[in-house]
Amino acid sequence: MFKLPQEIIDDMEHYANNLQGYLAGEISAAKFRPMRVPRGMYGQRKEKLFMVRVRIIAGKAYVHQLEKLAHCARKYGTGNLHVTTRQDIQIHNVKIEDTIKAIRELAEVELSPRGGGGNTVRNIMNCPLSGICPKEVFDTSSYSAALSGYLLKNPRNYNLPRKFKIIFDGCPECCALSKINDLGFVAVKKNGARGFKVFSGGGMGFSSMIGFCIEEFIPVGDCVYVSEAVIRVFDKYGERKNRHKARLRFLVERIGKEEFMQRYKEELTQVRQENIKPLEFVSDTDELQKKSTAGQKDVFNDEGFKEWRAENVFSHRPEGSGLASDSQSHSQSHRQPEYYYAHIRLELGDISSDTLEKLCGLLKKLNKGQIRTTSYQNIIIPYIRQEELGEVYYGLKELGLVSGKAESIEDIVSCTGAATCNLGICNSRGLAAALEAMIHKEGFNRIKELSELNIKISGCPNSCGQHPIGKISFYGASRRFDNRSVPFYRMLLGGKVGIDDAALAKECAFIPAKDIPNIVRDFLKGYISDKNSNEDFYAYLERRGYQEAADLAKKYEKCPSYAENKEYYFDWGKEEEFSLAGIGPGECGAGVLDMMEADLADAGYSLKAAKEYFDSESLGLITKELYRVLSFSSRSLLVAFGLEPKNDLEALRYFKERLVSGGIVSEVFNDITEKAWELNAGSLGKGRLKELYDYAHVLLGELKDAYKNMDSAFKFTPKIPAPQVKAEESASAVTLNLRGVRCPMNYVQAKVYLENVKIGHVIEICLDEGEPIQNVPVSLKNDGQEILEIKKVDGYYKVLVKKWVDS
Repeated sequence: MFKLPQEIIDDMEHYANNLQGYLAGEISAAKFRPMRVPRGMYGQRKEKLFMVRVRIIAGKAYVHQLEKLAHCARKYGTGNLHVTTRQDIQIHNVKIEDTIKAIRELAEVELSPRGGGGNTVRNIMNCPLSGICPKEVFDTSSYSAALSGYLLKNPRNYNLPRKFKIIFDGCPECCALSKINDLGFVAVKKNGARGFKVFSGGGMGFSSMIGFCIEEFIPVGDCVYVSEAVIRVFDKYGERKNRHKARLRFLVERIGKEEFMQRYKEELTQVRQENIKPLEFVSDTDELQKKSTAGQKDVFNDEGFKEWRAENVFSHRPEGSGLASDSQSHSQSHRQPEYYYAHIRLELGDISSDTLEKLCGLLKKLNKGQIRTTSYQNIIIPYIRQEELGEVYYGLKELGLVSGKAESIEDIVSCTGAATCNLGICNSRGLAAALEAMIHKEGFNRIKELSELNIKISGCPNSCGQHPIGKISFYGASRRFDNRSVPFYRMLLGGKVGIDDAALAKECAFIPAKDIPNIVRDFLKGYISDKNSNEDFYAYLERRGYQEAADLAKKYEKCPSYAENKEYYFDWGKEEEFSLAGIGPGECGAGVLDMMEADLADAGYSLKAAKEYFDSESLGLITKELYRVLSFSSRSLLVAFGLEPKNDLEALRYFKERLVSGGIVSEVFNDITEKAWELNAGSLGKGRLKELYDYAHVLLGELKDAYKNMDSAFKFTPKIPAPQVKAEESASAVTLNLRGVRCPMNYVQAKVYLENVKIGHVIEICLDEGEPIQNVPVSLKNDGQEILEIKKVDGYYKVLVKKWVDS
């Protein structure tokens, strides 16, 4: 079993000292944050409560470790645990003063949250079926564990440009997702020798990318050299200023694959010349010899057992023999013929301390020493003998852990979303519950054609719910209607993993959160009725599915006014009106990015529609869509300047003042107002419309480029030098009145205003009650500014802010 490196044990005392300084007021919250986050402690939306993300090495957790996790969750948290899509286990709602206590107790069983967050090497994933899948080339878990131990020792790996993710797969099907990580090792053999095919440059989140092959074959022991070389390239040349462009895939994009490979090879040569101690690979297959102390249960006539057996239990036996499932696929059968493994579906990845402890009791009774965590947020019990299946079933049934089919359409993957996460925009868990209810109401979980589909949801673009690889997936965003924030989701289709045909899901709709169950219901009904007998889901998408989703999007994309239906302004599972309040570590900016992306996307949809209407010569519709392109384009980036135009005329004026005059787009667009009014007047011929289409196409392209190159402070790189305007002295601008300005515009305006304030100067900001006072001070504080005082006066708040850093 994996042993924590001594460096991790020693580091606990460094954290304890830092924590003591923070609690004593000697270390500020801003300075303490980079001390706690790389150690796996994340702030939650509930003030002064934290999440502890515990690394599960190689995705294997042992019974005594599970018991300790359950104990810590009950003692220091709320008594609940959460399995993540990276095979970690999280404890939520921990007081900051209790984090060190939890860390010390976890270390007693070789567990640690070190590297669970921040710009670190995150938990190294491993195929959850390692050692038990008949298709695997060899068991990769010992290599994953050994590399984890090596990388955890190096302090450099906790101060990288951005987070770095590694994965091991045992076969080309890539259940562990090698091509969408920063570094992926896929087990292969060459002339009988074990080795890895290596991929790099993949990743999910903003601008997800598929990785590319950097090594066709390396001996297994070389995984440490390759990892060290790639991490060194990332550390030396990665972006450290703009977090939106800081992941490894953006470095590859910036310098090109050829240059990346050259730098990697140079580092690899250097690494091989150093005296790096070879890794020790230790296997743990002793469970195969353990016998159960449980008696055999008579289950042959139990319909519940038969259903559970067919859906969630797999063995390495021919179909139809003995207890083997008629529905099982060969790829989901146990590597050792006399053994079985069982999937346990955890709803949204959650399990209570009580349930986990009782599960440990069952495992002990059966002499089972471990479970596996999966990227579906579930767990697997391996090494079950045939005579033990009845005991396992009745034991799990007693715990409420036998309902539903794991890794199916009803087993929805979702991040924690806005329920607890500071980054979450939408309450993804609430949407998951609504979708599951719809699936059961419609009986979709019982339809064979749908059983192999999956649904993945992220509450924001950061992909913790793995939406870029979902067959059907969503990620949360926000839009403004009726002068209010509304929860929206982008719908994607067609994600796929595998060494040969990995593909990212394609965006096909942007619709209100409340209509997501409706569009999924209609889409699935269309799939069932239109699917040809000889085509799979991906073939259907290419032939009909993508267009079907686009057609449905037109039906559901519009949001009613607040007076017409205020339910649209409340997120799933929430009783309060939707807002971006509580979004943290400067992540008010996430809502700002959503607003920009939404307008750019709408401009793109209208441009595409205009192009299609040319074929049918629908001149009126072309005119309408081109006007929409100019309207959405002109306002798309204005939010970065803290501007919220009330109408199209104001948007066009701001566009010329800020983007054209500022050199962000070409001067040719200085006549955008005239072009817009020409379209608004109508009665244009096809030739003139073609000219305006080209104009709009170039405009949208420049705006997308400007957005792509925008830095984390919402600043753009001018195409031409803009006139320099001398900033006002901060002393002459003491008060910034943001009363009546809604989120996130108030935050943006405060951020822009502070750019012209000198370091060390204090300003007063006036904010309304509710969302503004909850949101803006927290975001400014996490930007590095100091909140000196918050004072309520006459129904609003005065906030004193001392500037310490430039945005």
